[in-house]
Amino acid sequence: GATGLLLARNPERASAGEICWVTLTPLRPVCVERFADFPPLGRFALRDQSPAGMGIGVVTSVVPPQADGSNGEKNKGQ
Repeated sequence: GATGLLLARNPERASAGEICWVTLTPLRPVCVERFADFPPLGRFALRDQSPAGMGIGVVTSVVPPQADGSNGEKNKGQ
């Protein structure tokens, strides 16, 4: 069962059945909302060219883009 313990910080990959918190920065605009606010737009699936390269999850927070096109993360906390 799940222990709730942190096993690794910034791992290179997660294995099947593991849970991780990630920050995603899309290359193109995407329409998402926090799952808690609007569940239909709060889920996502990721995949690449390999069958194993897939992830699914829910959106827990959204950082809107700034007027200059940046994502706002660089100045966070300053």
